[in-house]
Amino acid sequence: MKKIVLITGGSRGIGAATVRQFNQHGYTVLFAYNNSAQAATQLADELNANDGDVHALHCNLANPDEIDGMFATIATYYKH
Repeated sequence: MKKIVLITGGSRGIGAATVRQFNQHGYTVLFAYNNSAQAATQLADELNANDGDVHALHCNLANPDEIDGMFATIATYYKH
């Protein structure tokens, strides 16, 4: 089974670098972003164009309802 990682704040800076590293090592990468939709989409598109498996998820981590929603979305794709 392919390994999956969830990274918060993954659209810019250290978070984006972390997304790139896990992608480079063959992980399915799920990353949350809040304010940087364009940067998140651009990063996911770039890595997926090079055979990545990267998914950007909008989530304000200060809002428990959004966190619950993010995990509900993840659960629809990754059922155990």
